[in-house]
Amino acid sequence: GSEMCIETVIEQRLERAAGLLLESNMNIGQIAVLVGYTKPRNFSAAFKKKYGVMPKDYREASRIK
Repeated sequence: GSEMCIETVIEQRLERAAGLLLESNMNIGQIAVLVGYTKPRNFSAAFKKKYGVMPKDYREASRIK
């Protein structure tokens, strides 16, 4: 069917957010809202579950390389 499972939607949101963290200077709250989270805390928790790091640490780690 055309309905995507919720995990797929979350994955895509987080992948989009990861891209925005690296390519934009938006703050975490703005990115969270942009990809569909109402609470930045929920976004950070979901992001950490997928990537193993908090969004701000993901961003900082990428800048060191």
